[in-house]
Amino acid sequence: MNNKPYRYTDRTWELDQIKSISPHDCVGTNIYMHVKNHKIKRIVPLQNDSINESWIADRDRFGFDGIYSSDRIDAPLIRRN
Repeated sequence: MNNKPYRYTDRTWELDQIKSISPHDCVGTNIYMHVKNHKIKRIVPLQNDSINESWIADRDRFGFDGIYSSDRIDAPLIRRN
């Protein structure tokens, strides 16, 4: 099974692997973020038998693209009359 958004973009040995916890669920799923040039390229599960075994939700695996979207609001909006 391939990760289609990631496929053919980078080589796995070029990526830094950072341990993290999923921001999308309340269980505290353990994940690895694979990063290159300070940009997340993919997210994969981190084996932890007491919490998530080796499973992560699709939202965790594919939900990081919004961070780099041009539509993302990066400053608070202020309403002025």
